Amino acid sequence: MNRILSILFLAIAGCATLSAQAAVDNDDLVKYRRNLMDANGGLMAASSAILQNKVSDKARLAPFAQALGNLNRNIAAQFPKGSASPDSDALPVVWSKRADFERLASNAEAKAATFAKAPSMKSYDDLSEACKSCHKDFRK
Repeated sequence: MNRILSILFLAIAGCATLSAQAAVDNDDLVKYRRNLMDANGGLMAASSAILQNKVSDKARLAPFAQALGNLNRNIAAQFPKGSASPDSDALPVVWSKRADFERLASNAEAKAATFAKAPSMKSYDDLSEACKSCHKDFRK
């Protein structure tokens, strides 16, 4: 659980840093993006464990849901033109089918915002499906 919180902290701190920089090294951006997605995955897994009563840590559900809402805000912006890399899990179609990618990313953002406001198994499942739909076509 501490690892998830550490990744989350680094990802949120990185958001502020990334938006403040005019130019970012492509390798750094790919590492940053990977950390964001790792944080998302960790928070999704932890939230699922709570919602399925696999752990009795319900007090953390709301903060995890809020963190997911924040991490998924404008997620498509983390994939700017020219940031393709062999080290990235992002497929080239992220950039060649940009409108489709942005539509799915926007849907994930909306579902994450809903989960942040009202964490439940239903809102979690909706967010999970939104993530999967984007990963299906746009991730290795």
